[in-house]
Amino acid sequence: MALMDIQRSHTSKNPPQSTLAKLTALNLKLNQQLEVKVIQIEKDINSLSLQLTQSHKSIEVQSNLPLSIKQGQILKLLVSQLQPSPEFKILNISSNKPLKANQQITKQLLNNIVLKQIPHLESNTPVKDTIQTSLSLHTQQKIFNTLKQILPKQQQPEVLLNQIITNLDSINKSKSISSSLKQLAKEILTSLPQSNNFKSASQLKTSMAHSGLFLEAELKLLFAKNPLEIQQDFKAQLLKFQQALKQELHIKQLFNLSRDDIKLLKEILQKTENSLSRIILNQLTSISKDDGIKQAWIVDLPFLDKQFAQSIKLEIDLQQQPRNDEIQENWSVTITVTPPELATIYCKIICVDDIINTMFWSENPKVVIKINQHLDFLQSQFKKAGINPGHMSAHTGHAIKESQAYIATLNLLDQKA
Repeated sequence: MALMDIQRSHTSKNPPQSTLAKLTALNLKLNQQLEVKVIQIEKDINSLSLQLTQSHKSIEVQSNLPLSIKQGQILKLLVSQLQPSPEFKILNISSNKPLKANQQITKQLLNNIVLKQIPHLESNTPVKDTIQTSLSLHTQQKIFNTLKQILPKQQQPEVLLNQIITNLDSINKSKSISSSLKQLAKEILTSLPQSNNFKSASQLKTSMAHSGLFLEAELKLLFAKNPLEIQQDFKAQLLKFQQALKQELHIKQLFNLSRDDIKLLKEILQKTENSLSRIILNQLTSISKDDGIKQAWIVDLPFLDKQFAQSIKLEIDLQQQPRNDEIQENWSVTITVTPPELATIYCKIICVDDIINTMFWSENPKVVIKINQHLDFLQSQFKKAGINPGHMSAHTGHAIKESQAYIATLNLLDQKA
């Protein structure tokens, strides 16, 4: 995994002392039921100030979903987690006045709501930290809203790339399509690696760096170091291509030129936006969660194989666990690929104590049989590369990845629709 040069923020081994002090002051216990009163609401960031009715102590929480709650309402909560910070589930909502029909919260929705404590900031906490906390809460809501928009339309990059490959001759021969748009389409295709290039660790590293996943995070560094690197980034190329397509379509529609070209460019623009949505989805699901204890990086790596585009999906997971007063890092990689004339194959590689465990899945039993027949060969290849192989197996089914588990926890559907 060192070849990836994946950067992550450093996290402390233990919860902050201020958090532990607040936890002790509230005297919370796991699975404890609480009755609280809503004393303040900040709807823009789903933040609530609650007062414990028995002790009159206050607590601030932030919801993962929007709530139809009013000031003065009584909530019954269940303490579902204590570490690293308290989390609560809503058992029911009561009010002195009956709620309107459109404000009723169903049991199914309540089961998806998590209230997470926002620790009170100490008097000596810098103002900068206060601003960052508020931005973090606001950002969570923006992520949720963006996911709802991009999930329905996101597509794997090869859908767009194969559309460009199929229509490249028509695009190049068209006298009404600008030379700049033709050049951009050519640059996108020529920047793609060939399938056999992925045998090289350096090519895999380069493809990861240019996948678009790290574009915004690396912009400042790239401008200072080598501005030409930005031109090789897949997301940057698609953004430039998207803008050029919009300008081209505006001109053609304004002067009512070439209906066939307009139809083709509209199709390519739609697939470009779908591919960008896919990259944004990967970026959002790669944002650090759970205070840095778990981290996942999700990326699609497009490539050319026999003049057509395919892609490999990689999900790199890191989980940090305490061990003998130190933090042990357990890495895993889930690879999703659909070879020509075969069903989709999922491969999960787990590294624990320098031992590599490898598991395969496919929904096609014949593919599973083929994989099992070649596990001995894979084991010998690992040993030749200096890798210590552990458990190896192949199964019929579908691997559940961290990104799927994360998205599944979000209520992205309007249940009234």
